[in-house]
Amino acid sequence: MPVPVFDQTLNDKNEKDVTPKIKERTSGVAILFAVFLVLALIFTSELFLNDTNNNFNNEYSRCLIEDANSSIFKKNIVSADCNLQRYEGIRLLIHIDVLIPVIITGFIFIYIIRKKKLSSYLKVLRNAFIVSISWLSFRLLAETEYYLIKHEPLIGKYIILLTIILLLIYLVVLIQRRFIKKPI
Repeated sequence: MPVPVFDQTLNDKNEKDVTPKIKERTSGVAILFAVFLVLALIFTSELFLNDTNNNFNNEYSRCLIEDANSSIFKKNIVSADCNLQRYEGIRLLIHIDVLIPVIITGFIFIYIIRKKKLSSYLKVLRNAFIVSISWLSFRLLAETEYYLIKHEPLIGKYIILLTIILLLIYLVVLIQRRFIKKPI
């Protein structure tokens, strides 16, 4: 009995390869651990930002006094001789100095992982890092806009409007890409 021979070459450039692709599945446990990884990364980054602010912001000791009556969590009281705008400005600059290199390194790491053909376990890690880096980016953007609105309202309005415009442009492009991929 003759063995069937399958021609692997394509006769026309418009023909598509019909070999079925095996879809890799991700286990629920891996997704659960990825969620825990995201929470751990965010929690660690928040603690690190808080500690760097406490250690490197020279206005911290003048502005915030720990409340002796607080139970488990320390509550800070703003002292009377505090320049709150200066304290918040230095805090923002410290957070920018810490987060910008972390965000850039994270996006480079995500880009490197994305460019390689990966198995599903690295895709789960990539998605966890995407969520964490996105959270840090959003946090930095929100903190910057809060500072600008509170202390520089004229510039803050325009920065907020520019952010909304850029977000809407991104959403329009994203939705249009999804719409084009799905045939009617």
